[in-house]
Amino acid sequence: MRFGVPAKLPEEITALIKRADRAAAHYEAVQLAGFSTEEAMTYFGVPRGLPAVKLMRCRPRKRSDAMSIASRRWSPARGWRPRPMSAIYVCPKSQVPEAAERLRPSHLITLLDPSDDMRRPTGLRHIGICGSA
Repeated sequence: MRFGVPAKLPEEITALIKRADRAAAHYEAVQLAGFSTEEAMTYFGVPRGLPAVKLMRCRPRKRSDAMSIASRRWSPARGWRPRPMSAIYVCPKSQVPEAAERLRPSHLITLLDPSDDMRRPTGLRHIGICGSA
């Protein structure tokens, strides 16, 4: 036991955690990543027994604004030097071709079954992460 949590949780607690995780994934997919409700239901199911939830809208700062804020907090005298910022863009499967064309990423990470017939954009390093549902 660590931090008061037993190493093995009761099955009903484990089931509740999984249910909450799937509901959170559904809402994040629809409200943050741009999935359609139908697409999110395909991957995460329908959140059961929960009120409709509206997540806070998060918008990234423009790169120039972020660099300006960072440069006020850190100075070159302290050994800090601006570097290109990395970013992770999340989108539904249906928007991958358009996003790859517009954003020109170096990598594509998918959470699809290897047998999925999605056409992967060329010129990208593809990292496939899959598992059983």
